[in-house]
Amino acid sequence: TDEYAELDPLRQRLADGLAEVAEHLCKQDPAVVPETVELPPVTYEGRSSSREKLVAAALEVAAESGYEGASISRICAAAELPASSVYWHFTNKDDLFSAAVDDSYRAWISTQSSWQPPPSADCDCATELPLMLRPLVASLRRLPPFLRIGLMLVLPQRSEPLPGRDRFLAVRRQSRDDFTGWFRGALGDDGSAHADEMAALLLVIADGLLFAEALDSADMPPATTSDLLARLVTATPFHTQISH
Repeated sequence: TDEYAELDPLRQRLADGLAEVAEHLCKQDPAVVPETVELPPVTYEGRSSSREKLVAAALEVAAESGYEGASISRICAAAELPASSVYWHFTNKDDLFSAAVDDSYRAWISTQSSWQPPPSADCDCATELPLMLRPLVASLRRLPPFLRIGLMLVLPQRSEPLPGRDRFLAVRRQSRDDFTGWFRGALGDDGSAHADEMAALLLVIADGLLFAEALDSADMPPATTSDLLARLVTATPFHTQISH
């Protein structure tokens, strides 16, 4: 319908990408080599403080019981702290979860490829993009807490403002901006107009990989997934622009 007409370019890119991936798999390209992707352990800075114990407990309780089920009393019991400690560090439960999203995101981003500054125009995107994506794909298998909590906050339709939801949407926009900047630099002048579209597709597919991992853990090696994902995102009609 006209209401969804603006999604047509994204759907077309997805269709083109799937066709490219299917062709690649049929050819059994030896470039797809299963490899182990090692990531440093994700830590939450300084759990010795009461603030960090509360943040870690909030993530743990919400992972088990969801946002609504993560009451102040349950969080404090998990942290082995009195309820009054929450209000020493945070305004309320929503403020606590905003901090949890932020701390988890900063721990996660420290394990990722640097998408800034964007590469020069002579970058071989077809070679570099799979390497950039490997830490991202590998990390999704760990179901990063900021993504799990963020999706709990944004999926239900709530009219009231939530600091945690706002913070999650902010880091999501930042990720999309970083992807866009990288694609703009990698594609150069000829393909930079499509950078935001490619970044949007990459983010959407990452969401899908996260849900797939949560529902039914995949056994495809991260290196293989990264290679196929890169082929999908950079597929026709722009493949001639990114192969130098």
